[in-house]
Order: sequence, then structure tokens, then C-alpha cells
Amino acid sequence: MRWLRRRSEPVAGPDPAALAVEFWQGWTDLLPSVSAALGDAEPNRVENDLCDLVARLHPDLHFALERGQRAIYALVVSGQEDPELRPFTDAWIEAAPPENAIWEYHDSVLLVL
Repeated sequence: MRWLRRRSEPVAGPDPAALAVEFWQGWTDLLPSVSAALGDAEPNRVENDLCDLVARLHPDLHFALERGQRAIYALVVSGQEDPELRPFTDAWIEAAPPENAIWEYHDSVLLVL
């Protein structure tokens, strides 16, 4: 007797490119609050919002707000060398807006010179 089973088809995982676009839309919405918090030297005011935004991209990613090398500030989103997270950080940096005098973006931790 043959058991009836459903064939399990591979389930498509999340689309890193689509999630990156959503991240940057959220970043644009959050940017006035981030700028105000940094201007007041109170980055902790937006920490939870940024944590949520990055977690929607992937829950295992880490972020930091740093002093920039070419701009005043740098937003860093990193998978901390986890190869499974690389598609998400690659899509994130590829979808990033152009850098300007205020913000630059990095997908790995900045080197301290």
C-alpha cells in the first residue's frame, strides 16, 4: 500500500532585494528622527526603531551609527562575516541611496585608523 503524501516543494525564502528596498523606504521615513536624535547627542532615542528596521531586513543582522570617513555619519549594517547573511547585506548596500555630506553607508564595520 502506498501512503498518500504531498510532495514537499522547496519554499522560497525571503527576497533580499525586496527587503532592502523596504529597509530604505523605512530609513527615509525614520531619517528625520535619527537626525534629530544625533543632533541632540541622544542616539538611544531611535535605537529601538532602528533595531526593528534592521530586523525586518534580517533578524541576525547588526547595525551601528558611526562617524563617517567621507560624511559626518555612517550607517553600518553587518552580518559579521556570516556567509548566510551576505545576500542581505549585498542587497542592502546595492539599494542604498547615494552618499552625501551627512550620510555614508557600509556593509561591514569601519576600520579605525
